[in-house]
Amino acid sequence: MLLATAFLPLHDVPAAVELLGRDATGSVAALFNYFRAEWMPPDRLPLWNVYNINIRTNNDL
Repeated sequence: MLLATAFLPLHDVPAAVELLGRDATGSVAALFNYFRAEWMPPDRLPLWNVYNINIRTNNDL
């Protein structure tokens, strides 16, 4: 489900990740903590978010 957050508007991603990880425990909770720390800082979100981008591949001619 974390992969699906790439298709959400940027302003909805933090709430979606919080909702998905709300009841997580153990290694799944650790995954959500890692994701928040490494991939959700404001400068990183636009790097992996593809919401409203027409070209989603690096081999487009």
